[in-house]
Parts: sequence; C-alpha cells; structure tokens
Amino acid sequence: MCDAPKQKTYLELSAPTDGSHKFYEVTVEGSNITTRFGRIGTNGQIKIETYSSFEEAVHAAQKKIREKQNKGYEVTMAGLREKQLVQKRAKLSVEAQLENLFACGLSLKPDVNKDILFSAHERKDFERNPYLLLLIVLGGEAEEEPYGFLSLNIWHFDTECIEDHGDYARIAMRMEELAGGDFSLEGIEDFIDLEVGKAWLAFRLDNQDYRWELEVDNDWVDTQIFSKFDSLLRDRQTNKRFTYLGLDGQDCLIGCSTPEQLEKLKATTGLGFQWLAE
Repeated sequence: MCDAPKQKTYLELSAPTDGSHKFYEVTVEGSNITTRFGRIGTNGQIKIETYSSFEEAVHAAQKKIREKQNKGYEVTMAGLREKQLVQKRAKLSVEAQLENLFACGLSLKPDVNKDILFSAHERKDFERNPYLLLLIVLGGEAEEEPYGFLSLNIWHFDTECIEDHGDYARIAMRMEELAGGDFSLEGIEDFIDLEVGKAWLAFRLDNQDYRWELEVDNDWVDTQIFSKFDSLLRDRQTNKRFTYLGLDGQDCLIGCSTPEQLEKLKATTGLGFQWLAE
C-alpha cells in the first residue's frame, strides 16, 4: 500500500510590541488536516479535520495559511526561535478587571449579575489569566437565566458556525448589537445550503436594500461578511469601528470601539486588539 501524500507548513508570529510569540503548523496527510498551534516552545494544541480528498484538504490548508500570513505570520522552520517566558501579571480581582474594562467601554449587560461569571469558572481562573478569560466569558452566552449574551460590547465568535438557515442572520443581529445603535437593520433574511454551495444575507438599512452573496466553505463562516459590516459602520456619522482579537485557533473576540477606547483597551489588558478591517 502506498503511503498517503503529505505536506507540512510551519509558520510563526513573534511581535515584542504586543507579546505575540506564536506558531501555527498545518499538516496535510491524505485527506486529513492536522493543525497544531500555540506559543513557541510548547507542544501547543492539536485539531484534526477530515476532507473528501487530498486535493480538497490541500485547498483548505492553503486557505488557512493565507489567513495566517495576512495576520503577520511567516513561513519558517521550527526551532529557530526560543521559548519566551510569559511575564506573569499581578493578580487582579474580577471586580477590578470589570471596572477597568468598563473604562474601555466594555461591561456586563445591565440586567446581568456578575455572579453568573462563576457558573463555569472559579475566581482564581480569572485572576490567573487577567482580562483574557473574562473577555471570553463576557463575549459568550449565559447557560442559565437570564439567557442571551452577557455583554453588548464584546463577542466571543467561533468561525466554524455556518450550518443552516438563520446562522448569517444571527451574525447580522449581533453585529448590529455591537454597533450600539449606529445602524439599525430591518428585514434580516438569509439562505444557507451547504450541499449546493449557496449562501446569502439580505437586509434593509436607511431605506436601501442589501443582499450579499457569501462564499460556502463547509461550515466555516465567510469572513468577508465582517469587512462588509465594518464598511457600513465607517459610512455612519460615528467614530466607532469594529475591533478584533484572534485567539490562536478558530475563535476570536469582536468588539466595537472608538480609537481612544481601543488604545485604552490595549494598554489596560496588554492584548493585541486591532481594527477588524484596515
């Protein structure tokens, strides 16, 4: 039996300005893609995906590589950069973190009690990794009453989320919510059929009809939808724009800030938030 064809690509991103020191490795073997990612010098995390053929797997891998290169990753060889010690932050209480984030324009919804943060995590978890874990939890949805998102200002988004009708409509409604009233979408509709490879999102804004044809790539979101919403927001009479923080995997944080809030958020948390679209 012949060995399955195999391709491996290794990339790194090391930026002292925001503390980034990460690797991303994509291996195509037969119809499988093995993705390994994390901080340089560690084993990282592993994710395995299966496609219908080697050619389809290569195409998907090339797309992943291009996305990383667009974020500043460079193809290199493993082992050239040494592991960096992660500088430990002083412990901050959850209350102090919430207060500091509030000054950056991020907060719990008014009807949400902070005790809900501890339904899945202990206080020490938030103190061990200040801000990042709290932002991830704030950007998620409550699994108990009151149901729904915990914050109007930040979204923990998984890019592998497109399965059926309604998924792009939910993205539109959440982007509208993050914009905080700077645009109001009406008549939101979508269509998704992964088998025939067709998807679109339609809505009405300022008495103008919009219909965006979207790329279908299994159950992955077409990330161009976020650039389109960012463009809509730029056309408004506001100085707010959508923000983004990649989380070294298939998920990210999306928010909406003024330039002053973004700079304060970066300085406060030490995290590499950036504009969603330049």
